[in-house]
Amino acid sequence: MENSGNSQNRYFAVRSVELEACICHEYPRQHNKCSYHEILKIDPDKRTKAMKAVIQSQELAFEAGKLLLSTRAYTQELDTKRLSKLKGRFEKSDEAVIMEKVVFERAMERNETPLERAKSLSWLHLLAAVPILMSHVATKDVIGAAQVAAIALALMQQKSRRWETLLEPHGLSLWDYELVVRMHQSHAILEMPAILPDAVVTNYAPIMKANAERIYSVQPTNNWNLMFCITMGMYQGNRSQVLREAIKVADDDGDDSISICLRWTLCHAILLGAEGPSFELAEVLSIITNAHAAMEVAEKWTNPKTIVPPETYWPCLGVAARYSAAVKKDPSFGHTRMPAYASSADLDSEKRHVMCAWCDEMCYPLKKCSGCQSVGYCSKKCQIKSWKAGHKQKCKLNSKPDNQCSA
Repeated sequence: MENSGNSQNRYFAVRSVELEACICHEYPRQHNKCSYHEILKIDPDKRTKAMKAVIQSQELAFEAGKLLLSTRAYTQELDTKRLSKLKGRFEKSDEAVIMEKVVFERAMERNETPLERAKSLSWLHLLAAVPILMSHVATKDVIGAAQVAAIALALMQQKSRRWETLLEPHGLSLWDYELVVRMHQSHAILEMPAILPDAVVTNYAPIMKANAERIYSVQPTNNWNLMFCITMGMYQGNRSQVLREAIKVADDDGDDSISICLRWTLCHAILLGAEGPSFELAEVLSIITNAHAAMEVAEKWTNPKTIVPPETYWPCLGVAARYSAAVKKDPSFGHTRMPAYASSADLDSEKRHVMCAWCDEMCYPLKKCSGCQSVGYCSKKCQIKSWKAGHKQKCKLNSKPDNQCSA
């Protein structure tokens, strides 16, 4: 189908015979794949549970867009000509601009609450929130995502009984809507530590906790929410046992995305003493190996690093890099128990084993200097720069000028 207009603010897309358009057309993702489009290329019978969840999430955005347009057409008696120009898109009309910019995009006043912002809104705004929220998450606008979700949830709680009956004919329930909004909001908050100062992130912790508690009360077996609960420290006593059980469920269901996240979270917890003052090195290395292998498989349809908190992923890989090298020298070392790390700061220090010796970028596995084996690089380019900048003199093979480090 032909797209309408040249608006830069397009949140809805039409169905196409060849490929379903989505937000990535308006917001190109640098260095990232569009998971939705990659999954569409895969045989439906071979799609995992995680892949199906991505499809369903995108479908909800499409349904919200279509429902919004059909409702507007009905309530405002839009003529056929105007409706044909929309072709499934949230057009750049005065009303749409107000809905997007004033309702969701305008920053909150200092003492303004989501409920106060939501009081003057209609259920049309509720529908508009879904694709707008997803666009914020996709473009890493975590503050915008959290704000849109907060307003939408406040709006939903005001007149939910009325809206439930409006959603039902379209195969949607208010809980479906609430779950998507809360999960996207929690995901945005989970990414904040890597983007925003700690002081800002702290303000959003109560929101994430409230989301986790609400979802747990309705869906106690929701594995993504389970991971959020553990992140919030809601399972301090038995979190490793809960994680192991969740991993088994995820594996049985073929839910590869959450399985990856849960394995990294379990490994991180064990290293910090969740199962006692020491850990079995062989088991930890096995968990990391399985998690990393699963990530490589997931790279066929998404960028798995975007779903794993970097503060969990990189320290664990640092441990793997450090101890795998030791086991390679002495295989019997793999059967030992190692003391758990005293703090997150101590565990974070292991990231040095996956940090490029030249540019400080995180990379696993690093390309080791073939001469001294004591330094590693993320690329051949960095390796050559380091060699020319002085590593040539430090390397144990510096007596052979022509024998440079090899990637």
